[in-house]
Parts: sequence; C-alpha cells; structure tokens
Amino acid sequence: MAPVENIKGMETRYFRHFKGGKYKLVAIGQDSESLENVVVYQALYGDHQIWVRPMDMFFGTVERDGHAIKRFTEITEEEAYEK
Repeated sequence: MAPVENIKGMETRYFRHFKGGKYKLVAIGQDSESLENVVVYQALYGDHQIWVRPMDMFFGTVERDGHAIKRFTEITEEEAYEK
C-alpha cells in the first residue's frame, strides 16, 4: 500500500454527494488496521464535519431509481461554494 497522500501534495478537489451535500477532499490515507485506502473529506455546510470513507466506496456507485450513479461527483471550486 502507498503511504498517506497529504493534501499538500495534491490539487484541491471538491465533490457533490448524490444526496446533494458538497465536500472538500482533505487527504487520502490508510486504515491502520486493514491498510485499506480511505478518503478524508470535509463538509462545506453546517459545522464542517470531517468524514472518512473507504476509497472504493467514495469513488464507487450507488443504486438510485434502478440506475447506478456515482456516490460522489467531482465539481469545480465555484460550484462547491455557490449556494
């Protein structure tokens, strides 16, 4: 497995969850037990909570109305901060 990729070493990226929430990618890391790659991301609403999700799940799909759609879709910085 690759070591943690800190945000300082990568371009800032923004995403919209399929339910509508907007998020900023903070880092790519590793679970200390399973060594599974994880995504660390921060909500751009409310109290700006920080979340962690397995990378495969973050970049994966969900079933919605009988169709597979991306769980998170990349958006521009402008889209991330517009209301």
